[in-house]
Amino acid sequence: FARGDVWMVSLPMYHVGGLALIMRALWRGGSLQFAGRDWQAVLVKKTVTHLSVVPTQLKRLLDIPEARRALQSLKVVLVGGAPCPESLVVQAQALDIPIYMTYGASEAASQITTTREVPIGSGSVLSHGQVCINEGNEILVKGQSLARGYVTEGQLVPCVDEHGWFHTGDLGSLDDHGNLFVRGRKDTQFISGGENIWPEEIERALLQHPEVEQCVVVSVPDVTFGQRPVAFVACSAGCRLCDQALTQALSQLEKFKHPDHVFDWPKDLTDHLKPDRPFMQALAKSLLAME
Repeated sequence: FARGDVWMVSLPMYHVGGLALIMRALWRGGSLQFAGRDWQAVLVKKTVTHLSVVPTQLKRLLDIPEARRALQSLKVVLVGGAPCPESLVVQAQALDIPIYMTYGASEAASQITTTREVPIGSGSVLSHGQVCINEGNEILVKGQSLARGYVTEGQLVPCVDEHGWFHTGDLGSLDDHGNLFVRGRKDTQFISGGENIWPEEIERALLQHPEVEQCVVVSVPDVTFGQRPVAFVACSAGCRLCDQALTQALSQLEKFKHPDHVFDWPKDLTDHLKPDRPFMQALAKSLLAME
């Protein structure tokens, strides 16, 4: 990204991915294209070279022929902010879209890893940072871009441990080539009938289905198993998944990981890029209480 390049502002500025666009432009001398809610239409018409999206946005763009052609003309399509289905990455690569996967955090001033070499995972560690996996499989980050801490009641509270590592709260692994693979969040994992369940694993399976645009899996109390998974699913316009399609999407998972209930995506959350999991969990409980 340099002078003469144009990065489309497609992420809200209150997310680090959106804020980082301003920092890149100031640092490298590039330009930004602001378009508000109409950014997808502007992307097709304007001369843009770079784009940052979350997987849901990428899927919607790939469903539009004009948008696909626009993506093919870009220098970089940076994808992050949430787990991305492998099938979506493979589809983009097959269309010769210059897709880069990335993993980051607000506390690390945006990107920690980035890649274009593999269709899955979040890439290798960038030169300004370090990544390690602790005994609990949590991703730890160290580097000059880390925040000094959190301001709490007027006091600066460090966000790193005594060795300078920031504990991200994400679970993952590093392969032999140093590529990072993110499994899910520590605080979303739950136990059902003695078995560990990561909602993100179920979400990745559901997102492999071509008609699924968005999904969130949360746990709800269960008398027999303690906790059970339920899912909220948003499908492409005019589509609705039948039980057979859902079973097919989940066929690679053990049976105990299959959601007991699948609800339609709440209409008032359609434009949210990162749904509020506690809200979805409370909504699931209320919906089940009405049955």
